[in-house]
Amino acid sequence: MGWFGKKGKKPPSETGPAIVFESLTGDDQQRQANTIAVRQVEALVPVKELMYDALSKRSTRILLDYTAQSVSVRFLVDGVWHNLPARDRETGDAMLFVLKRLSNAIPEERRAKQTGKFRAEMNSDRVECEMTSQGVPTGERVIIDVLVKTVKYETLEDLGMRTKMRESLQEMLGGKTGFVILSAMPEGGLSTTWQVGLSSTDRYMRDFVGIDDKANPEPEVQNIDMQLFDRDLGETALTPLHSMMLKEPEALAVPDLFDGKTIDALCDQVNDNGKLLVGAVRAKEAVEALLRVLHMKPTPVKFAKAVTAVVCQRLIRKLCDACKQPFQPQPQLLQRLGIPMGRVQQLYQQFQPPTPEQLEEMNKERKKKGEPEEPAVCPACGGVGYRGRTAIYELLIINDHIREALTKNPKMEVLRDIARKTGHRTLQEEGIVHVATGATSVQELQRVLSQ
Repeated sequence: MGWFGKKGKKPPSETGPAIVFESLTGDDQQRQANTIAVRQVEALVPVKELMYDALSKRSTRILLDYTAQSVSVRFLVDGVWHNLPARDRETGDAMLFVLKRLSNAIPEERRAKQTGKFRAEMNSDRVECEMTSQGVPTGERVIIDVLVKTVKYETLEDLGMRTKMRESLQEMLGGKTGFVILSAMPEGGLSTTWQVGLSSTDRYMRDFVGIDDKANPEPEVQNIDMQLFDRDLGETALTPLHSMMLKEPEALAVPDLFDGKTIDALCDQVNDNGKLLVGAVRAKEAVEALLRVLHMKPTPVKFAKAVTAVVCQRLIRKLCDACKQPFQPQPQLLQRLGIPMGRVQQLYQQFQPPTPEQLEEMNKERKKKGEPEEPAVCPACGGVGYRGRTAIYELLIINDHIREALTKNPKMEVLRDIARKTGHRTLQEEGIVHVATGATSVQELQRVLSQ
């Protein structure tokens, strides 16, 4: 497994991709010893190749699944898993020795959970990585989280919300009373929209308070006094609510609506005392968000009277501007998308790479012309075809017809039909705007909407 100064052969630390590792777990002596030790191990080279490929593609998570015969490899990039060629078990075991040693874990331990951190430096960029290994019924699973700095969004416009929708939402959030619900699927960016949405309100002119679960609180939003309750002590969201209302706040923020009793109490504050309430729930679409709240068993009449708007979102990948390919859409495609003929001359799709033979011929021609060679993969996106994400939003304004349906006939298709008749634009329609402007592809929109 090790490199022992073989004559005429470079050590692993000087072979393969230009990437350098440093152990970050343990005391100074352990970190230094682990960093130096892996430099002499031949399996360092495939580990360097793995991490170089992952970082080039902007992967935020690497998954290695060990079975008796092989090791499967997957990268998570912009919320989508990508399968890579599997490694044979011998190579995989040698790589795991390096990863565990870097993380100050015990290489021989294959069942118990182990964690540790290491740093990878590539092209002057330094990122911290956290490795977790755990025995599973099929063998062993190893997860490497790349702890990259998250993008800080300041405004709803930064998140991708259209101007007209943004203005309507801000008007609702700026109103004296009402119940605005923010919703998304799990891992769908709801926390970010929650923070940015609340940050867009007049928190310095109005007294905002909030309630959250101590076990899993949302990040703090400046100038909102969040009161936490502790389920382990037998507390519920109602525990801090009564004392909070003695301060007579003007607005309430509740990132988890919890249960029917809590929702009833909050709706009473909206309906009887004219408070503004901003809440959140997990849902695939705006109409479903309404039904999700009803499933918590609040009093339907109270909820229907209080609710004023629902915002729902989906995260969608953006085509890489450096390599996306234009194409002329067929009339049937435009018709299916609801785009009038003549409105859009071209759409864009993910880059379709040439075959090795085609790439060789292209580079021969470029060489004759004195032009630089065409890279095998796009350097901007690492060959993924997409770079970064944005969000598509729908904003459902609640009217009397929807309120009546919520109390008398709360069914998905009934609510959808009423929303359509009022001119509500669905997530699909909002997503088509992103396709028409070249921000994303038809295939990506289909993928997102099928979730």
